[in-house]
Amino acid sequence: MRHILKAAVLSVGLVAPFGAGASSLVDLVANSGISPDDFAMMETEARQLYQPVQVVGTKRDWANTGTGAEGSVTLRQVSGGCVELYHLWRGKGAPRDIAYRVWRCRAPDGRWLLSVRPN
Repeated sequence: MRHILKAAVLSVGLVAPFGAGASSLVDLVANSGISPDDFAMMETEARQLYQPVQVVGTKRDWANTGTGAEGSVTLRQVSGGCVELYHLWRGKGAPRDIAYRVWRCRAPDGRWLLSVRPN
């Protein structure tokens, strides 16, 4: 299960809270009740906020009836060709919400890449 979640985190392109490493996010996710399908839903909703870029404060909710997980993603800031996304989620039966932020910046070829901070 841990390897599946690690692959999901890396393939979807999520990052941990500022200052934390990718392995700590994997540890966090392994105990959160979040599945690879949940990550796919998170990413689909996040993409709606930056393709095209929406108004700061726009929020997208998601819920996976198959796993019981739910969450939201909010566009927190736009800086140049970058957006800051704030994710909040709760896996089924999890005792608390999990929150993290991530920056995505538009590369010259049009792809949106993960970044630690805006370019």
